[in-house]
Amino acid sequence: MTSVDCCSDSLIANLCREADGVRQRCRQVIAALGSTQEQRLILRLERERTLLLQRLQDLRATGLVLRRQGLRESISLALLLELCSRPLCS
Repeated sequence: MTSVDCCSDSLIANLCREADGVRQRCRQVIAALGSTQEQRLILRLERERTLLLQRLQDLRATGLVLRRQGLRESISLALLLELCSRPLCS
């Protein structure tokens, strides 16, 4: 394994951890939206959910760029794309 492969695997692993964290937070926000009736809190949570979903889209787009640049056989890249594509309960 070359140092470039090692660095790209490390980068992708960090992106996977971020995607998982974003997904977890998004699930928490969705649960909070279902249990509150406070309008200001609902607005804040909806904004946060929108930002989290956008971040997942950004992470997926980054993964697609990496795949186009030659990391087609990377299992960690496949995991990143899978994490970013899985549906969240809404």
